[in-house]
Amino acid sequence: MATPGGLDSAAALLAVLLGAPSAQITLHTGERLEVAGRSGAPIGASRTDAVVGDGRVIAADGYLGGPIRGTAGVVLGAAEVDGGADRSWSESEIDALTHFCRAIADQVETARGLDSRIARLSELQTASLTARERAIAADAERQAAQERFELLAHAGASLAPALDLPTALQAALDLVVPRLVDCAIIHLIDPKDPLQMRLAAVRHPDPGAEEAVARVFGTWRAMPADVDGSGTSAGLGQPVTIDRDFLERLSATPQDLADLESLRMSAGVIVPLLARGRIVGTLALAALDDRSIDTADLTLIEQLATRMAVALDNARLFADARVARRTAESASAHMALLSEASQSLASTLDVREAVGRLARLVVPALADWSMVTLLDDDGEPRDIGRWHRDPAMRPMVNAYADVRAASSTPHAPVRRVISTGAPVIIPDVDDGVLLGALADPDARELARSLNIGSSVELPLVARGRTLGAITLLTDRGRPALAPEELATAKEVASRAAVALDNAQTFARQRRVAEELQHSMLTQPPEPDHIQIAVRYLPAAPTVEVGGDWYDAFLDRDGNTVLVIGDVMGHDIAAAAAMGQIRSLVRGIAFDRHESPSQVLARVDEAMAGLAVGALATALLARIEQSEEDAAQGVRRITWCSAGHPGPILITPDGAVQDLVTPAGMLLGVDPTAQRQDTQAVLPIGTTVALFTDGLFERRTMSLDDGLDLVRTALGELADEPLDALCDGLLTRMLPTAPEDDVALVAVRLFDQSRARPLDAGPRDVPPAFDDPDVPALGAGESAADPQLSEAVFGPDDQAPAQCRRFLEATLAREFTRRLIADSIRSDLELVATELVTNALRVAASTISVQVQCRDTSQESGEAAWVRIAVTDDGPGLPELNVAALTDTHGRGLSIIAALSTEWGFEQSGATKTVWARLAV
Repeated sequence: MATPGGLDSAAALLAVLLGAPSAQITLHTGERLEVAGRSGAPIGASRTDAVVGDGRVIAADGYLGGPIRGTAGVVLGAAEVDGGADRSWSESEIDALTHFCRAIADQVETARGLDSRIARLSELQTASLTARERAIAADAERQAAQERFELLAHAGASLAPALDLPTALQAALDLVVPRLVDCAIIHLIDPKDPLQMRLAAVRHPDPGAEEAVARVFGTWRAMPADVDGSGTSAGLGQPVTIDRDFLERLSATPQDLADLESLRMSAGVIVPLLARGRIVGTLALAALDDRSIDTADLTLIEQLATRMAVALDNARLFADARVARRTAESASAHMALLSEASQSLASTLDVREAVGRLARLVVPALADWSMVTLLDDDGEPRDIGRWHRDPAMRPMVNAYADVRAASSTPHAPVRRVISTGAPVIIPDVDDGVLLGALADPDARELARSLNIGSSVELPLVARGRTLGAITLLTDRGRPALAPEELATAKEVASRAAVALDNAQTFARQRRVAEELQHSMLTQPPEPDHIQIAVRYLPAAPTVEVGGDWYDAFLDRDGNTVLVIGDVMGHDIAAAAAMGQIRSLVRGIAFDRHESPSQVLARVDEAMAGLAVGALATALLARIEQSEEDAAQGVRRITWCSAGHPGPILITPDGAVQDLVTPAGMLLGVDPTAQRQDTQAVLPIGTTVALFTDGLFERRTMSLDDGLDLVRTALGELADEPLDALCDGLLTRMLPTAPEDDVALVAVRLFDQSRARPLDAGPRDVPPAFDDPDVPALGAGESAADPQLSEAVFGPDDQAPAQCRRFLEATLAREFTRRLIADSIRSDLELVATELVTNALRVAASTISVQVQCRDTSQESGEAAWVRIAVTDDGPGLPELNVAALTDTHGRGLSIIAALSTEWGFEQSGATKTVWARLAV
């Protein structure tokens, strides 16, 4: 009994198909199971016996085995793989093993059937011959049978290792040309159109004739089945003879007939290529001149065709599996990219951060480098994001991105994409493309140096609005984006556009909210010996303002009024309600001198009368001082709560103390509710803290525990300057984004017998409460100017640093913060430091510093300006000298003159004032 050759190669093919380190093919010889082919380590016989005995697929513990079953259902053996203990097997992999077992069964039965046919033919022929003739014929037949068997065995050995289609086709042609015929042609079913055939391979002794073969026989796929030999063979599954009549019918044109005659075909046959019960193509064989194909050859050809068909189908399956695996890996990578894009872009609402992430996401998965373009407020494109896979190339990419948008012509790809909303794909970016896209020669030169191979411009469109574009660029040598990569890029652009639109929408809301916040949550006044610090933090998921608010102002009598409140909710609607209630409290509290309880009662009446549909907690406190209190060095605080947490004190010795506060009805519930005032004495040095419940309320702890944390933090921060205390309290209580809005007001009382401390910043009160006794040190300037700030410094080395802090506090005021550009602040600090340093070198006692801001642009059209004046009692007047390189001083006035719009000095008695004015 013969078995097909090349089963070691078949086992190797099985291992590759299933991605396993070991594979084995075992066949039943009639007496026992024997290994007929192996790749890798042996596989235990016990599992083989189980597969053959049960006649079913077994998949367990990394092992996968299936029965090789013949046409009669008899199990001929087993095909097995071992992938390791952790390997599991999918349904598609089990199906692949089942198909493989069928192919091996076809090959085994074909080989065994050939043995049987050869033996039977020999028996019939020798029965009619003489003994000698029978002996000679038997020897010849055995010799021919041996040759045929060897050819079939060789066919198995040469075809089995061919895992790609071109190799399998060439191996098939090598089997029959020139051993059996002179010319061979293979057609295969078109996988995209099963009704069509395509020419796959041709072999002819005359290489020049192969073009004629391809030209004539290549038309088979388009010819009717009753004329087309290949189509007839494929349709009927039976061999078709090639003769003169057939060739003449095959010729569609005189040129076809001339080509066929030049091929010198004298006889031939077309046999179907059957594998796994279906036709995969046809094999056309022809003898030239006087050579013929006999019956025995035809039988052998059919057997060879079966082996060829299996080998070609295996190659196709292997190619399909390889493509499927690559496709699956690519699809998995692209899905991972899309998932990362969605998560990364959705996790930020900062536009620039989102753009930067997008530029990085697509490199190197889809491109070697990228740029992200957004439209600015004027509708002009700006290349905001850029990234290159090579860090050494990033500076050059940044330089190019800085000039590309400004240099781009109206026909530039990025502008076309933005204007049309359609992608622009350029497979080859040559000089012609650069010339049409960039007007600036320097920009074109930068682009050339970046070695651009191809580019893809994709629009960023969200909710029907084009936000910009993303540019994907590849270096020369890297292929342009494949269709599946382009599809992924488009999906990334689509998701990115939505994320960027969300970020831009949030940024617009944030700007609106900031303006609303600045208009409603104004900076507090700074009376002579009281410092007030305020803080506001919105809830993390919302915009910049919500329902919490603070307020601090002076009433008609100059007393300090403090308010803290919380409207239910923390969104724009709550902010709008908050604005109404805050305005009511502020106006009613200023209107007349009433107790805090009376003010809140009138606010409640106004809310009911004006139909302000909101509920709010609030605490209103007034800090005042009588003549007796001033003599004793104390102040008094009177407060009333509408359902709000009470104040907490830090006493001068650092102790933390709650001010017991009766709970009152919320504002907006009952306008007739009775409210109660509470009063306490505040020694000099006391700090008062008022806050909303967002500071201490947590889902994970009780309110009492939260307030304990506030008390502990205040005790640890008691010695800090007031601003540092507020910042430290928020940092300790809110290490992450707050769950609710937080408003905070802190007040510190200073010793009235001393000057206002430098850390408290300058005195800042409305003009109606300005102190007329404040001296005017700046020549020609009004002492009552509300934008005038003053500080006095001792003649020591700390004065320059103290002056800088004083200047920072002055520039942080509401008016100056809006007026002065960030770019001029460093010049102001340097001029002030030089003025103070020069004064300290000659001053006998203290020096005085004045900072005055003025915006006259609406009055005279002149630029806004800041004037800094320093007064000292030192001898001599300043002189502008040119310092030598070796001089250690003498450059101060030169610096002042260089940075100032104008400067000068005035002398009054024993003092002089040096001033400088800077346009801001």
